[in-house]
Amino acid sequence: MESPRTVKRKYPELNNLWIGLFVDVLGLFIIIPHLPSLKVTYNTSYFVIGLLVASNAVFSLFSAPIWGKLSDKYGRKPMLLIAESGTCTAFLILAFSNSLPMLFIARIVDGIFGGNFPITKAIITDRVPPKDRGIQMTNFGVVFTLAGLVAPALGGFLSVFPIFGPDYPFALLGLVAASLSFSTILITYFFITESWPKAKREKAEKEFKVKIRLGKIRMHYIY
Repeated sequence: MESPRTVKRKYPELNNLWIGLFVDVLGLFIIIPHLPSLKVTYNTSYFVIGLLVASNAVFSLFSAPIWGKLSDKYGRKPMLLIAESGTCTAFLILAFSNSLPMLFIARIVDGIFGGNFPITKAIITDRVPPKDRGIQMTNFGVVFTLAGLVAPALGGFLSVFPIFGPDYPFALLGLVAASLSFSTILITYFFITESWPKAKREKAEKEFKVKIRLGKIRMHYIY
């Protein structure tokens, strides 16, 4: 019987996915060190600050099923590239945010393009047989925990260097995060192969249509 460590090493290409997922989760936690100062800077309430934090997750919640369906229809790799490009754009907006509405836009854009989670799960389902799939899925928790540890520290450290002045407190933070995000786009483009090619998509679509027809026939005979 293979050990969990051996199983994880059997699929080296998945390591590239974890890098992209890690950078995506950074966007969720990276502004945490700034939250106390935002209330004073923008003369707002704790409720609004809470909405700012939650906006990313809320839009990710609603967009995730859409990303999954789009990747089923158009392929995993193209949708993953689009999602990562959206994350990179969100970090750039964050870098040049000098108002509360701009921060909301950055967080919402990051949430809307939060397709890394559902697409990564789909790729694992495509590539990893059921007997090894559970162990690979544990990496989601590892990535989320690591990003949760690194992001606040990174956000706090980079905020010490206001490269564009006090009006743009997230400039260096956003640019560094955007650079990391851009690197994941390159990794995806050059090192991740399509796990759901057109032939498989067409076959799955035909099988689905056959099941629908069989279901209608059964319903016809029942009623």
